[in-house]
Amino acid sequence: MNKWSTLGIEQTHDPEAIEAAFEHQLRFVDPDSTPERYQTLVQAYEAAMREAGAAPQARDFGVDVGNDGAASGKGVESVQMPEPASQEAEIQAGRVMTELETVFSNPGWRDDLRRWRAQLESERAHKPGVTEVLRFSLFDFLSRQSRPGEPPVTEEVLAYLDERLGWHQHRAQLEQAFPQERVRLLLSGGPHSAESPLDMEGPFPEAGETEGTGNPMPNGFGFALIGWIIVMIVLTMLFSGMR
Repeated sequence: MNKWSTLGIEQTHDPEAIEAAFEHQLRFVDPDSTPERYQTLVQAYEAAMREAGAAPQARDFGVDVGNDGAASGKGVESVQMPEPASQEAEIQAGRVMTELETVFSNPGWRDDLRRWRAQLESERAHKPGVTEVLRFSLFDFLSRQSRPGEPPVTEEVLAYLDERLGWHQHRAQLEQAFPQERVRLLLSGGPHSAESPLDMEGPFPEAGETEGTGNPMPNGFGFALIGWIIVMIVLTMLFSGMR
């Protein structure tokens, strides 16, 4: 089997395509239980990147590779990766992903939770094995859109996706399949994160309340005071004119 077959793609000189294929295949490889398979995949990835004229990204999945090319564990906790999905599950998940990418690419739909639910609660999305594929595929897609302080979707949508696809429950798998920086960016604003605005301590100031004080100003008090001052000025002018 050549490197392109191992990566599951046609020959290409696009480093991003090679990187994406490598990350996709990593979902189905456990370095501890199948070190030979892992090493074969890594070698295919590195060879493909060299052929494309790019440097492979440094990764550490808890596996040491000795001088003889054999992989051995470092004593870290083993992460059980999911079994390879069936062809039918991949096909159905691919169709759902096409619809989800369409929702995301339309600015008027991206923040509409109903459209995300319509695709992820469909019969197709609940077929055996599809959820597991979507867990990684959608995470891969959205994590590539994440920027520091700029989540790709609203907190409401992100919380639903997290609950539906079990991202936090399977975070260890995601951290093994993707660069940890991408995992941190997408999940840092999730409902289980201390950085989430939903977890900030203390209530937000109510309307009319001055931040940092404990004495809220009654709603409308300022307008009433201004109106009273205007009335007093008008009355003063009237009485001055009658003299």
